[in-house]
This record gives sequence, C-alpha cells and structure tokens, in this order.
Amino acid sequence: MERLRALPIARTSVLVGRTAADLARNAVVAVVVILVGLAVGFRPTNLPGLVVGVIVVLLFSYALSWLFAIVGLYAPSSEAAQVMSFPVLFPLTFVSSAFVPIATLPHWLQGFARYQPVSLVMDAARLEIVGSRAHALVGVTLTSALVGSLAIAAAFIALAAPVAVRRFARVI
Repeated sequence: MERLRALPIARTSVLVGRTAADLARNAVVAVVVILVGLAVGFRPTNLPGLVVGVIVVLLFSYALSWLFAIVGLYAPSSEAAQVMSFPVLFPLTFVSSAFVPIATLPHWLQGFARYQPVSLVMDAARLEIVGSRAHALVGVTLTSALVGSLAIAAAFIALAAPVAVRRFARVI
C-alpha cells in the first residue's frame, strides 16, 4: 500500500474554519431568536428587510470572531480569554442602542453610544427589520447605518485576520 503523504494545510484554514463555525452557530441562534419572536407576536414589516438585518448582524458577529480569535491566541487559557474579552464586550454591548434608545442614556455617554460599532449595527438591523417605525427611535438614516456597519465589519476583518493568522503561525 502506498504511503500517504501529509498535505500542507494553509495557515489560515484552522482560523477560517473556527470563525466559520462561529458564524454557523450564530446563524442558528438568529433563526431561533426570530422563531421565538414570531411566536410571541413580533411581526417584521418586510421579509427582505429581515433577511438583510440578520445578514448585517451575522457579518458583524463574524468580524468580532476574528477579533476574539486574536484574544484567544494571546490568552494563556480559555478562562483567561473569557476574562480578557469582558472589558471589551461590556461597554460595547451595554453602552449602545441595543437595549435602550441613546437619548435615554446620560448625556456624557450619548456620544460614545451613538458612534460605536454595536450601535451602528443595531441601528442598521432595526431599520431594516421594522422600517420606518424605528426611524424616530434610531435617529440615523438606513444608508448611513448600513454603510457604517458594513465598513466597520470589513475593517475589523481586514485588520484582525492577518494578525490572527500571524499569531497562529507563531503559536503552532
């Protein structure tokens, strides 16, 4: 029997596979959230807007998975990686338009909340999914929210992926 030779594996394949698995898991979670929302009475104004809104959120989650791959590659353990990511996730999530309108936040937090990535993504998704009902709540245009959220996701991937690949090459 002929001996099989090991094929070279691209350095990016492990990280691309890991981030793709994160994306797939997040897509399943999005479907579950949509189904639960529909079960409790949520009705999106249009199906294409729902699809675009979910895609925007999934793209941003994919970009974040590249950033947190870097955190994981530098952390000495999985527990340390989790602790290291909390100071980043906490302000981005809770000081955003994800849970409350920015106008209801203290004045000194509104500037940060309005222009940070999670707010842009949430505003874009909200405007796509519920349309004009969200415009007064969000305070930005759909175009600016979409362009901003897609630009941030692309920038995160463009910056984080090469760093993660270089770090991974050093670790293995």
